[in-house]
Amino acid sequence: MPPQTPLLRPGRYFRERELHPGRVFLAVCLVLFGALGLVYGVGHVLASHVDGTVLVDNPERPPETFCEGTVDPPGFDDDACDAPQQVERNVDRIIERAIGEIAGIVFVGMALVVVGLTLVVHTGSWLAGGSNGLGASFAVTVWGLTPIVLTVPVSLVALSIVLDPVTVSTASEPTSVFAKMEAQIRSFGWIGTVSSVVSGLWSAVIWKFGLEHRRDLTGAEATTVAGATALLLVLGGAI
Repeated sequence: MPPQTPLLRPGRYFRERELHPGRVFLAVCLVLFGALGLVYGVGHVLASHVDGTVLVDNPERPPETFCEGTVDPPGFDDDACDAPQQVERNVDRIIERAIGEIAGIVFVGMALVVVGLTLVVHTGSWLAGGSNGLGASFAVTVWGLTPIVLTVPVSLVALSIVLDPVTVSTASEPTSVFAKMEAQIRSFGWIGTVSSVVSGLWSAVIWKFGLEHRRDLTGAEATTVAGATALLLVLGGAI
């Protein structure tokens, strides 16, 4: 019986099993929602390592242009300007809000990565004389991206080990605290580099066999296109 996914035996999978639309759709979901999982996972790690409160602008206080009399809209309540300019907020809420704002951007960004790499794979294999159309290129590309998502748990575990617990207060400068955390992460940047290289090589193997069996390229042609695509992916992630 052929394997259900090309993750462990890509040669046999692409040689013996048809590219079922349902499985391709699941792979797309894994890639897109796996990216979201990474974002929220990072947020959880940060929230579990950072404690305390910070000062933020009071959302209930009107803009200074109103309070200083520069602008006087009809019905404006001057008493609202008596509210403090800043209020204390738990740092966890700040992190959660930031992660929520980033999540949508990452989801769209990953969708664009899928589209972009599909065009790269399709164009490269087309120049090499490939056949079977854009659909085959899309399926091969998506399956090749799944190893990146599977390395997410490793990255999150590494991040949780690298970060030291931090306590912030209203007397501390939030930017300096997060700059310190960023420095800790950068000092162990080799972990992310290794993870990126491993997942890139894994992706290249999947793309190689996928292009060979589904786009009818020779072994050398498939290796060239897959290797170039993987290199582009790794370099793009390192920037």
